[in-house]
Amino acid sequence: MRYADSLLWEVRRAGVPASYVFGTIHLGTDEVAEPGPAVSRALAAASAFAMEVLFDPETLAEVAGVMQLPADVRLSELLGDELFARTAALLRAYGVTAELAERLKPWAAYTTLSLPPGQVAPPLDLVLMSRAQAAGKRAFGLETLAEQTAVFDGLAPTTQVALLRESVCHHARFQADTAELIGHYAAGDSAALYRLAHRYDSPAQTRLMETLLVARNRRMVQRLQAALARESVFVAIGALHLPGSEGVLAGLAAAGFELRPLAVR
Repeated sequence: MRYADSLLWEVRRAGVPASYVFGTIHLGTDEVAEPGPAVSRALAAASAFAMEVLFDPETLAEVAGVMQLPADVRLSELLGDELFARTAALLRAYGVTAELAERLKPWAAYTTLSLPPGQVAPPLDLVLMSRAQAAGKRAFGLETLAEQTAVFDGLAPTTQVALLRESVCHHARFQADTAELIGHYAAGDSAALYRLAHRYDSPAQTRLMETLLVARNRRMVQRLQAALARESVFVAIGALHLPGSEGVLAGLAAAGFELRPLAVR
């Protein structure tokens, strides 16, 4: 697989200081909570910081709202009593009451159940963002919250329900996969991460991956080019966006940037 050699890459263009692209994980567990010295050095060397969505106070205030159904719709109406009861039972481990579960969009319940329950540490993305802002670096997002959530809102209701049904019916299996994913990430195995993310080949998963990765990769490459051609930027995006012929790194190479893998440790 192309560009699966590392999670940390140097990006260069003549006449501009080196930039860095780092594949993060959207989780906050002990195994992946610290970026490590090589990543910290790359972050310190950059003059700007970019991530998928910049979670400033205004954006954080919007998150709960975009996850909720219209006021006159209930999740149980979309799922049926049996599937809703199973969903609500699993969501309790995430601190979501049955009343709050009724307000969630199907994709919001699905993404919640994809996380390990009881997570308390901030995700690695936010750790890096906080450090960049504390160092006075210019920080910007490659997408808006509306663009990112449109990936899920744009899925047909039947697809959203199918994804949620899969996550409920196979919750224990998917949680085991998440633990395996954390292990691959801690080992810096980008190719294994990609294979694991594409392990299940259902129609709903295929449609999700097309919009979640491929379409967004193109958008992020387009929006990164001007910044990378102007200054040194540390780019923190999900590790699955990096490898492959349609990944962000391939897109940057096609745009004329020189790429070099760096040791994470």
